[in-house]
Amino acid sequence: MARAQWPAESSSTAAGTAKQPQVTLDLTGNNIGYDELHGKTLRLRPASVRGNRQVISLEANDLRWRESALGNLSAQLSGVADDHELSLALTDGEVALKLRSSGAWRSGVLTEQRGRRTST
Repeated sequence: MARAQWPAESSSTAAGTAKQPQVTLDLTGNNIGYDELHGKTLRLRPASVRGNRQVISLEANDLRWRESALGNLSAQLSGVADDHELSLALTDGEVALKLRSSGAWRSGVLTEQRGRRTST
């Protein structure tokens, strides 16, 4: 049976409408764990940027699965439903990973946008 360990501090507010929500959440956890996955810190933060465009950031540091050092995870989801981008990075562990995807939610279907160029 999986066990969760989540000592955390949080603050949040919610307002607005379904089409234009206004949500703030700052969630921080230390010495987190779920089953055999453990991490030193985890932080989740959304912030409003340029009107209705949203940015949600997740950072998890010192992640370990059993005895394997996974490293530090950084994830960011930004945009609005019909034009958004997701980026993931796993660094400083046994494997390095960087992913980026963009897409849209239209007529109840999640689609991927192709042909958009980004530079690093």
